[in-house]
Amino acid sequence: MDDRIKKSYDKITPTDSNKKEILLKIQNSKKENAKSNGFSLVGKEFYMKKAVAAVVIALCVLSVSTGVYATYRWLTGKQVASELGDQKLAKYFDKSEEEIKIQEQGKYKVAFLGMVSGKNISDNLSDDTVDAQMDYFVTAVEHKDGTPMSDEEDVVASPFVQGVSPMEFNIYSMKESCARGIRKDGVVYLLTECQDVEIFADRKVYLAVMDGPNMGQGYRMDEETGEITRNEKFEGLNVLFELALDAGKADKEVAQKYLDQVRKEMETTEDEQNSAEPKDDLENLEEALKEAEVVTGSRKALRPGADGSLNYETKEIYFSTDADFVKKNGTQIMTCYGEENEQDCIVVFSYENGTYYGELYLCDKEILKKYEKKRRNGKEIK
Repeated sequence: MDDRIKKSYDKITPTDSNKKEILLKIQNSKKENAKSNGFSLVGKEFYMKKAVAAVVIALCVLSVSTGVYATYRWLTGKQVASELGDQKLAKYFDKSEEEIKIQEQGKYKVAFLGMVSGKNISDNLSDDTVDAQMDYFVTAVEHKDGTPMSDEEDVVASPFVQGVSPMEFNIYSMKESCARGIRKDGVVYLLTECQDVEIFADRKVYLAVMDGPNMGQGYRMDEETGEITRNEKFEGLNVLFELALDAGKADKEVAQKYLDQVRKEMETTEDEQNSAEPKDDLENLEEALKEAEVVTGSRKALRPGADGSLNYETKEIYFSTDADFVKKNGTQIMTCYGEENEQDCIVVFSYENGTYYGELYLCDKEILKKYEKKRRNGKEIK
C-alpha cells in the first residue's frame, strides 16, 4: 500500500464502520483517469491527486459569518462542470438561478455555488444511476488572504440529514456518491454528486464542507431535535450550509428504505471488521522488537477518544487503533515503514492497570523485512 494512503487511512478512526469502504474508494480512485485536470475525493472512476486525509489544520475557529451574494469572481457551477469534462451537466447548471452563499471561517472562505437535480443530466452516469434522480452540488474553498490553496489542503463536501448521525449518513455511505474537484487560480472547486436528497425535504438537509472526512469530529447532532450543527471546539474547517429544498418532494417511505439500506450495508461492514482481528504484515513482531531500539521518553499514557480510538502521534507519524481491542488483548503492535527519520517504526499499544500506553521503537529497514510475511494466493513464499 502506498505510504501516503496508509498514513491518511490510519488517521480515519478505526471504529468508523465505513472505514473499509473509504479505503477501497481511495485506492480504486488512484487507478483511473490520470489525464483528468481534476482530482477525486471519493467516487467511481477519477484520478485522485492526493489521498483523503483527516488532516487537522491549526486554525483559530471564528464565528461563522454567512452572506448571500449574487456575483463574485469564482467560477460558476457551469464552468466547474465543464472544467471536469461534464458538458451535459454544465448545461443544467447554466439554467440554475440559485444565489451564491458564502461562509467565512478562520483563514477560509467557502462558497456554495449552486445545486441542480434531475435524471440523466450528466455525462458521468453508471448503469445504476442512468434512471436515478441525482443531485449535484458545487462549492468553492479559498484562503481569505488570497494565497493559493495547497495540495496538502484536502477538502470534502458532504450532504447531512437532520435526525441521522453524520457518521452514519454521508458522502461515503450514500449510494452511488461521487466527489470530484479542481484547483484553479488558487481556489479549490468541488462537484459533489449523490442520489436524491430531496426525499428528505420534510426535515433539514445540509451540505458540509470540511478538511478531510471529519464528520464525527467536526459536527454534532442534537439527540432531541436531530438538528446538526458545527462543533465549535473543532480546530479545522467545518462549515455547514442548509439546503433550500422543496418540502413537497419529500417521500418518507422511500427515505426510510434508503436509510435502512445504508444502515444494513454499514452493519455488514462493521460485522466483518469486528470478526477480523487487526493483523500486521510481520510474521513475528515480538522478535522484530528485540532488534529495534526504543525511543527514550516515547512512552505516553493515552486516553481513548469519544469514538473509542487510541491515537499515538509524533511530529512525523500518526498511529490509531481501537481501544477495546487493546484492552481485550493487553497489547497491540503496529508498524509503519520509513516514516520517522526514514527509519521503520514500531508502536506498541498496551493496557496496564487501567491505563492505556503507547511506545515508539525505531529500527533499520532490514529488520522489518526480515520478519515480513510474503504471501501469494494464500501460500507463503519462501
